Amino acid sequence: MSTRTTMLLLTTPTNTKSTTGHTGDVKSQHETREGDVVKGYYTLKEADGTIREVHYTADKHHGFNAEVKKIGHAHHAPAHHGWN
Repeated sequence: MSTRTTMLLLTTPTNTKSTTGHTGDVKSQHETREGDVVKGYYTLKEADGTIREVHYTADKHHGFNAEVKKIGHAHHAPAHHGWN
């Protein structure tokens, strides 16, 4: 196997987007790898209606580093008082 072919295999991105039936989570992710360096991001719709977006890199020299953003405005359900 040539070096060029090996690099193409290592940099093939991974993409997923799903809604989990059991939990109702709405999420997506994208990740690539070049040698020992992994780069990617994921999004997750939070219960309050906002979107959490995380961009990350990881390698043996710098470890895992992430930048987290919250997109949108939180919407909370009214509080219920008592047992009714």
